[in-house]
Amino acid sequence: MSVISTPFATSTEQLTSFFDASPPREVFEDVDIDYVARLLRHCNHIAQRCPRTYIVLRTVGELDHLERLINERFSDGWFPVDVLRLPSFLDPRVKNKIVQGQHIILTKSLNLENGKHSHFDSQETLPFEELGRIGSGTGGQVDRIESKISFKQYALKRISRRVRYGPTKSRETVDQILVEMKILKSLNHKHVVKYVGSYTNSVHLGIVISPLADMDLSTYMQQASATTQLRPTLQTFFGCLAASINYLHDKEVKHRDIKPQNILIYKSNVLITDFGLSRDFLDTTSGRTSSTPRYCPPEVADWKKRNWSADIWSMGCVFLEMAAALHGHDVMWVRTYYEGHHTRKTHFHANSEATEQLLSEFEASWDEKEKILLTWIRSMMAEDREARPTAARVIELITSVDEPDCSPTTFCGICCATDDSADS
Repeated sequence: MSVISTPFATSTEQLTSFFDASPPREVFEDVDIDYVARLLRHCNHIAQRCPRTYIVLRTVGELDHLERLINERFSDGWFPVDVLRLPSFLDPRVKNKIVQGQHIILTKSLNLENGKHSHFDSQETLPFEELGRIGSGTGGQVDRIESKISFKQYALKRISRRVRYGPTKSRETVDQILVEMKILKSLNHKHVVKYVGSYTNSVHLGIVISPLADMDLSTYMQQASATTQLRPTLQTFFGCLAASINYLHDKEVKHRDIKPQNILIYKSNVLITDFGLSRDFLDTTSGRTSSTPRYCPPEVADWKKRNWSADIWSMGCVFLEMAAALHGHDVMWVRTYYEGHHTRKTHFHANSEATEQLLSEFEASWDEKEKILLTWIRSMMAEDREARPTAARVIELITSVDEPDCSPTTFCGICCATDDSADS
């Protein structure tokens, strides 16, 4: 049912005419709910942030309970509800009326924060406000958004369906998207970003992610290289990142594009994001897929099929930049070093001699405890992919350092310093 606004009527009058329509509305679409929310804001109404709750209560004739429900922190994000989830102060009769009447506002927009996937037509309103661009790249962009339902802020990654899945609009493409979303939803690790929900329209695949990070690892390393205050925290990221990759590999998910920009920092916690998804579809092809050339391993640069060790190489490159930051050298310093040595190429796989020379120079000047880092990095960046350690082995090396003044938490957060914590 379309929204009709009466010229010169007050917001309160427009609300009244909206609900007194004949015949009464059987369902409220998202555009209707947005309209009600706008009128409630204009009235400075207590329900301006929970228009669905207002609609249900007004429709079932129980608007007198609105203020107390809001004071009890009930919100639109609670829908759909059952009798047991409603606040205890409500009479059973009222609870039943709410449960039976809620169908009128159960639009697919509610799915977006409930771990479900929805499809929106081009004319349909999306259930969030865009607050600004975070970043962009080939075929996609990341925006800061705020939910119109919970008012929580998230990161929204929008990917061009044409770029990721090709020009076809076949059923197989839709099935592929749903499989990938199912994999994302199944992931649950303290150092992996949380999937909130997803949607498709005719152009994009949208993935809503939590938390909204403070910065990425590239920015964090830039700051840590300039000030010693951040370095103790940065030093613990080695083990936590290895634990996150081990978790993904245990779930049979390859990352495929590990780089500082795909590692996020939120309240001093490190989080891996932007990982490759379905092995069933992406592993049927060989070559670089979506890897960033600077961090991709030699075999992927040569268009050979990747295996799990490709992630280890890329993480080794990141570890090298992290180690440099611990000694006051930012990512640009590392890049400049490569530009000035041997092949003068900044891609790690294309200048292995510069890598070895840099590691040797670090070994000559660092103390024994710090040199341990270089041993892991050298093994992770082995040209022969069969010689690289597994992610599980990297964690073991990081948390079992046999040096004076070292403990399992020297290079690893306490959250991942034991076998049990590294797996969850």
